[in-house]
Amino acid sequence: SVSTLTKNNPLFQATWWHNKLFNPHLLPGTVILGFEPDWSRSSAEPKITTNIIGELE
Repeated sequence: SVSTLTKNNPLFQATWWHNKLFNPHLLPGTVILGFEPDWSRSSAEPKITTNIIGELE
């Protein structure tokens, strides 16, 4: 799901200041979106596999 982060959200603040380092002209009204992937419905091509201890192969 995707949502608009409020300015008092720590994720908003972290994203804002990270991007401000690279873009000093970032506008004050910039909208920052947060998202949470639905891993149960996600996939990859080619399929990603892990070994017995959970490391990517």
